[in-house]
Amino acid sequence: MLNQYPPAVASLIRPLPVTVSRPSEQREFFFGFAVQGSPEGLLIQTSTPRPVGYRDDVSFMLPGREEKIRVRAEVVRSMTYHPRKCLSPGMEIRFLDLDPE
Repeated sequence: MLNQYPPAVASLIRPLPVTVSRPSEQREFFFGFAVQGSPEGLLIQTSTPRPVGYRDDVSFMLPGREEKIRVRAEVVRSMTYHPRKCLSPGMEIRFLDLDPE
């Protein structure tokens, strides 16, 4: 998903905090840091990646915007830490209902 974009487009200047929204509990939980992004989803670094297929409501702020972006997302790739194969655990999420604006 994200690998199809040139690094200059997909890489973020600084990692963006991403949270999981739980309106029923009126709070948000830290989900990880977005390190790459596209109109279709985000690559999130986290020490506790969720399994493929996990869905939740996520929120993040883009630089220069005053309102949080809130979107339903699904984990499409999960990478757990492994000393030889994966030094940066995380997950790729795909937006399910992002408004184009």
